[in-house]
Amino acid sequence: MGDQIQQLIEQLASDDPAIHKPAANLLVQNGGAAAVPLSRVCDTASAFSRRAAGLLPRIGHDAIGPLVQVLRSGDSDAQVHAVVALSLIGNAISLMPLIEVLSSPFADVRKAAISALRHLRDMKAVDPLIKILQNDEIDVSVHAAWALGGLGDRCAIPTLLWALENPHWQLRGAAASALGYIGDDQTLEAIRAHLFDPKPQVRKSVKYALAQFHVRKLGHR
Repeated sequence: MGDQIQQLIEQLASDDPAIHKPAANLLVQNGGAAAVPLSRVCDTASAFSRRAAGLLPRIGHDAIGPLVQVLRSGDSDAQVHAVVALSLIGNAISLMPLIEVLSSPFADVRKAAISALRHLRDMKAVDPLIKILQNDEIDVSVHAAWALGGLGDRCAIPTLLWALENPHWQLRGAAASALGYIGDDQTLEAIRAHLFDPKPQVRKSVKYALAQFHVRKLGHR
């Protein structure tokens, strides 16, 4: 079986779909037995990586260990693919490895991890995401704000109100949207204050946030 799986992995590297697609199907049919060899695939060439990481969620729980190994490989492309795969598996075991990846030196990996944590919807991610929002570069902080809005935990409100006053308009807009998703009436005045924000993108986010409050109230009638 080991030789057969190794041969299938080598076929997975082919650029010819007629070769790599049947190999992928056979690897999935082999289930968890294929997971460990596939973990070696994930930190090689990018196209190879994407195919392997796409297969691992279909294997399921047995693929989590290999994917966590890939997260710690140091290869940023492979890490992003592994994060996406863990998100698709959606198992609570993935939570702590994904939180650990928030300290990755690669911004793309951190952003992928933030999106995955939002997808998992576990409130243990709130505090780490708050720290990212407060301390990371703007592009990553914006992703953290969106994720905190999606998680809907009111513990994030003070940080989001702080972000609503940030000099960077991208973060102000993301904070307004996030506060709209959370929907705490105590934030309404702070959000309304930005109806005249100098950036049209922020004004649009504010109007959308206020619309979320309106829709929510209609739903409670």
